[in-house]
Amino acid sequence: MQIRAILNPSTYHGTHQKPPFFEGWYFKMVSADEKHKIAIIPGVILGKDAHAFVQVIDGSNASTEYFTFPLEQF
Repeated sequence: MQIRAILNPSTYHGTHQKPPFFEGWYFKMVSADEKHKIAIIPGVILGKDAHAFVQVIDGSNASTEYFTFPLEQF
């Protein structure tokens, strides 16, 4: 891994990677009163079932949604 990739964790690191490869970013938000908690995870999977995705996790009611997109939309 190049030092540039280590110093920039928010950038996509899979340009020259060969499958299988996974990369995702985790964003967690909690309301000030802590009644509402949500995590959003956009990512990409390279390999047999290659696709981009957005996973939304609602920590308040323990539910999750997983939305897939063609890799070209990533």
